[in-house]
Amino acid sequence: MVKFPKGFEHPFLARSSLDDEPFPHVEIAPFLHVYHYPFDGQKMVDALEADGALSNWDQAKVGPPEVTRVDKHRDSRAKSFGNTEIDNLEADIDTYTELQKAAYPILYHAERAIWAYRLHYDLHLRDCQGWTVNKYGHGGQYKSHVDHGTADPRVISCVLYLNTVEDGGKTCFTYQNVSSDCIAGNILVFPSSYIYSHASEPTGFNSGEVKYSMAAFFI
Repeated sequence: MVKFPKGFEHPFLARSSLDDEPFPHVEIAPFLHVYHYPFDGQKMVDALEADGALSNWDQAKVGPPEVTRVDKHRDSRAKSFGNTEIDNLEADIDTYTELQKAAYPILYHAERAIWAYRLHYDLHLRDCQGWTVNKYGHGGQYKSHVDHGTADPRVISCVLYLNTVEDGGKTCFTYQNVSSDCIAGNILVFPSSYIYSHASEPTGFNSGEVKYSMAAFFI
């Protein structure tokens, strides 16, 4: 579990913060919102690659939790980042890793975007399945897929971009015929159902660029 230091915005205040500071969005297709906040995603990328616990990336898998598998449908690396756990708000910030300090404000703004989306559509959700950090490069992609399934009844999906990519890396929606650019600070929220089948297009095929993103699903 990830623990965070005193001195940053508390994620439990994400919802109430919207009363005084709404989080505007662009609706690129019905129910498909893009929020933006200029957080320091590169700081988290640097911490991810420097942290021994996360530097050894796993082959990303597909399928519901009980039958996950490596498949040619997805060519990327991934690491589970865990759910946020706030249990020691008085801890000294110097006791926390650079990864934790970099991740905290990013997750706070992700929570704000998700709450803004939930309130916009009056969604009553039960849980977050946790965050996964995804790493795409050298043409890595995730072909068209759906996040919801009978064994994994997700309601909304969130994709957050940690860095900007110019050579591919877009999230493309099959039936809406729209795509979301990989721009650092963008937070994409959309329904997990079959209507929002989507793909992560190949990244860095011509340039060697690497895409870092985070994804979470809510039930």
